[in-house]
Amino acid sequence: MKLLVAAVGRPKEAFILQGVASYLERLRPFMAASLTLIPDGRLGKLDRLRRMEAEGAEILKLLGDRDQLIALDERG
Repeated sequence: MKLLVAAVGRPKEAFILQGVASYLERLRPFMAASLTLIPDGRLGKLDRLRRMEAEGAEILKLLGDRDQLIALDERG
């Protein structure tokens, strides 16, 4: 099994990335685990809905045919 955590944008606080890195490191004895950050700046000044659609398309490009997607949002 392989775990890929894909996140849009870079967290503003460094401790968040440190926490994610620590968690992924603890998972590595059991499975391959990695983090991919999708830049949000390159999408320009699109309206919110179009930006979300573009970000979603970037995430979907990372998936293979047999992959399983678990989506989380800012509201949990």
